[in-house]
Amino acid sequence: MITTLIKYLFTLFGAVMLAGTFYLSQDTRAFLASAVQAEGTVIELVRSHKTYRPVIRFSDRHGQTVEFTSSAGSNPPSYAVGEKVAVLYLPEKPHNAEVDDFFMIWGGLIILGILGVVFFLIGAGLFVASLRRQGDAMG
Repeated sequence: MITTLIKYLFTLFGAVMLAGTFYLSQDTRAFLASAVQAEGTVIELVRSHKTYRPVIRFSDRHGQTVEFTSSAGSNPPSYAVGEKVAVLYLPEKPHNAEVDDFFMIWGGLIILGILGVVFFLIGAGLFVASLRRQGDAMG
């Protein structure tokens, strides 16, 4: 009984995570296709739970000063105050900028995708094992 519940939950949970990975990767690709690059400066490190998120200031292509807090944090901090960083932003939404760093952009998706595959494979493996047991019991 509990194995049946686990195989359904793991398979469903894995499939949902994989679907989320696909959706978010399309969103990230669209962002990268339209994004403009600028140089920013880390002006502060904000402690968020147990991580440090950089606050970055840059000028958009119209010369407007924009500040944003990165959506990703780390401990120890990945950046130092005063450090120059490349920034990607959408011209119509400069406050939704991101640090132009592979892991900052793709890291969450990679982790979500790996977890989705692991959960899905465990659930699918439990399905296959139960089918084999049923086949052995009949044969």
